[in-house]
Amino acid sequence: GAFTGCTSLTSLTLPEGLSTIGPSAFIGCIGLTSVAIPDSVTSIEDNAFRGCTGLTDLVIPAGVTDFSSAFASCRGLTSVTISDGVTRIGGSAFYNCTALASITIPASVTINEAVELAKTYGGQGDAPYINGVLATVVKNHCPGGDKP
Repeated sequence: GAFTGCTSLTSLTLPEGLSTIGPSAFIGCIGLTSVAIPDSVTSIEDNAFRGCTGLTDLVIPAGVTDFSSAFASCRGLTSVTISDGVTRIGGSAFYNCTALASITIPASVTINEAVELAKTYGGQGDAPYINGVLATVVKNHCPGGDKP
């Protein structure tokens, strides 16, 4: 990536209009403590920030719909806020983020992941149960979810 291993990089404000953060773009930038990702970003590719151990807080903007291993091994990461536009989080998105203590995940992610699990592991008779679980998620976690 363009800034791979740039240990002296401490703060990053990406420009509005940027749509993609490429694979391994900032991998191993251990001095990086803050990243401002603009709403125009729609894709954060694999390993984009892998091993950026100085990052502590992170906000994934609403323009990003899914991401996978972008933040793996960010061991200093303690708090993540994922905006409402995100619908899928890959299995290794926060792999080895050992200090992660707080993560805000929108209901849209929960619902989409539940549907994917149901497609993979469910049978024909499971629909009423799955619909009941999803209705409970919406009711308890989505504003206005208890209204018809």
